[in-house]
Amino acid sequence: MKEIDQYEFDMAVIETSSVNKNGVFVVNYSDAQIKREVIQRTKTVILLAEKYKFKADPSSPYKVMDCDQADILITDNKLKSQYRKYFRKNIKIPEVLVEEQRNR
Repeated sequence: MKEIDQYEFDMAVIETSSVNKNGVFVVNYSDAQIKREVIQRTKTVILLAEKYKFKADPSSPYKVMDCDQADILITDNKLKSQYRKYFRKNIKIPEVLVEEQRNR
């Protein structure tokens, strides 16, 4: 972890196992530690979460961050209003089309 202390990041893409009202979680303790350190040293945090990650998942016990720490959310489906409340009002959520949607 000391090596991370030497760096600052313009942007970090953070993937997750679970997103819920309490934050962003992962399965592995070491992953959570590293991601927390990186987030503290990053100007722009991009959260990458597929639609099925929006759930409370007991198999993902390690918190990485609060949802309001994300600057950009990339997901594969329109975000439901119940989940939108987890994030700050000015979060950027670009529209992403999956391959099958583009071919219609």
